[in-house]
Amino acid sequence: MPHSDPCPACREQKNINRIGPPHPQLTLIAAKSFSEKMANPHQEFIYKCSTCGALICQIDHNNGMVIFWYQIQELPDWAKQSLSD
Repeated sequence: MPHSDPCPACREQKNINRIGPPHPQLTLIAAKSFSEKMANPHQEFIYKCSTCGALICQIDHNNGMVIFWYQIQELPDWAKQSLSD
């Protein structure tokens, strides 16, 4: 379970330039492309912060126009599956 209070770097990550890179304490733990049979194909990247334990998700639409950063409370099923493989 991630820490309920994200560190300053994680709070800032959600507000940075949408195309900005992850802060140095974020480690990529799962990634998936959602492109099959979708009107808006995208990729999801889940990072875990080594400082506060927050899980931060980045969604990158394949059209290159929209990137979102947001905190999640638990890993989605697809990420749990990819970590157990």
